[in-house]
Amino acid sequence: TGLNAAQAHLATAGHNIVHPEAGPVASMTIQPALDGSSHFEPTEIGGYVIPPEWRRGFAARHDYGCILLKNAAIGHQLGWFGMARYDAPPQNLLAQVCGYPAARRPQTQYYHGGRLGAWTDDFLHYIFATSPGVSGAPVFATFGGDRLVIGVHHWGAGPSNRGIRLS
Repeated sequence: TGLNAAQAHLATAGHNIVHPEAGPVASMTIQPALDGSSHFEPTEIGGYVIPPEWRRGFAARHDYGCILLKNAAIGHQLGWFGMARYDAPPQNLLAQVCGYPAARRPQTQYYHGGRLGAWTDDFLHYIFATSPGVSGAPVFATFGGDRLVIGVHHWGAGPSNRGIRLS
């Protein structure tokens, strides 16, 4: 798979790594905790992994990827999200999405959330506000004080937004 259990990983949308029209990303910068100014040094990237199905046909269900970080120092400073996967998801689950909308200035992280509208085998559906630039953001729920990622935001159009469900 290209993933090493001892290495730090950052989940994102596959189109942030290999875009269907623009091709593979030429360079990436991981800038944590941005709020109009930088408080932390950019994190070095050690590569990425995406499903081969994303490169071959850009099917929405394969629009995810993993950025490999050269070290875990920033995670040790700021913390990590946990992950949760459900065979039968809880009904009326409250969730949030947080990311960096491209059109917002200063660049800062924005949150929005509510109840998930539907679950399918591949997707989470929700009506939270998202906009271009938020792709790759975590879709997460809070359980006992822990924020657990349940999906990765990858698409939005009007009131209909969707994340790739963790499996």
